[in-house]
Amino acid sequence: MTITALQRLVSGEFMAGHSQIIGSAMIFRLSKFMRAGMFDESLPACIDRDINIRLSSLPGINYAGL
Repeated sequence: MTITALQRLVSGEFMAGHSQIIGSAMIFRLSKFMRAGMFDESLPACIDRDINIRLSSLPGINYAGL
């Protein structure tokens, strides 16, 4: 298993096309998830894209792919 270098989440990446970051395959701190507002279960679709956009607006949020 190879882990890529940490990268900054950029909200525009979730707006233009399909991101490789999928909500059901993410691991993050509960405190960050709560600061982002958690999942918006009222949305009919794109819940993972929504949380990724909101997480990307927080300072200090990075990701690494496996």
